[in-house]
Amino acid sequence: MSWSRRDALSFGGGALLLGVAGGAALYGRGNPAMQFRPHSRLPGYRALVQGGTGGGAALVGVGGGGGGAQPVAPGPDALCAALFDPVPGKVPVAMFTDHRCAVCKAVEADLFARAAGPDARIALRVHNWPALGGVSVPLAHAGEAARAQGPEAWRAMHDVLMTLRGRPSDARLAKMAGDAGLDGDRLVADMRAPRTVAALAQSADLAWLFGFIGTPGLVFGRTSAVGALPPAVLEAILEDAAESGPPPGCFA
Repeated sequence: MSWSRRDALSFGGGALLLGVAGGAALYGRGNPAMQFRPHSRLPGYRALVQGGTGGGAALVGVGGGGGGAQPVAPGPDALCAALFDPVPGKVPVAMFTDHRCAVCKAVEADLFARAAGPDARIALRVHNWPALGGVSVPLAHAGEAARAQGPEAWRAMHDVLMTLRGRPSDARLAKMAGDAGLDGDRLVADMRAPRTVAALAQSADLAWLFGFIGTPGLVFGRTSAVGALPPAVLEAILEDAAESGPPPGCFA
């Protein structure tokens, strides 16, 4: 089967900017050096002000193209449910990743470690967003399809897909899934399932609403950012998110 840009499910049109217009900069309560701009599309959320397109943060992949209607922001409850896997007492974190994004591997390794164990500080949800297009599209479908076989199956397949080289034929993906302990035939069938298509479309809409220009796109509670953040900045954002309370609609 050949995959086209249309299979990537419309990234929402045009080059996008982080730090969506709107209002004067806000400052983090735990770190006055951090500045934020409110998201005009998403009331209650804000973007970390980063120099240029990422404040020195490494970015890979640019979304864009594909016309169509622009996504409409859901209500706070629906947005929280679509964006996060919220757990009381933990900072909800969302990461938008492309399996061909080299920077994403280091970022997610850190976040996976922070989300592991009973004393985890964060609750992490990973969104498949094939911002690079091309081969990234079937990889995103495969990664999303693996969720139907459970969280452990999803993680096993995700790790495999992040290391894949070459073109991912159905036969190759089925074998890789089987080697990782999944049902390979089911995974290939689920890649075209309506729920997989809908989930990828939802993640693409969310990426557009947050104004992400590439991967990794990150949301820590109420705050969005892009790229590999310096450790001190990441720590300050997490502290601020813990002190600020849950995002709108979460745990209401």
